[in-house]
Amino acid sequence: TPQSPAARPADDILADFTAQAAECATLDDLKGIYKPAWNALASSAEHQQKCVEVFKTRGAELSKAA
Repeated sequence: TPQSPAARPADDILADFTAQAAECATLDDLKGIYKPAWNALASSAEHQQKCVEVFKTRGAELSKAA
């Protein structure tokens, strides 16, 4: 199926989410960027799983820092 020009490669979406997650100062900030990223990765279960792993890892770091 052809992709619309607005569609971004899953690798790019995941890389952006990972970079943004590292910048998040609070768990609420992280949750705010997680859902849109996860939804944007709907076409790739593999990338969604990596997104979940980044979320859990960063979430644990933020929980310790809080």
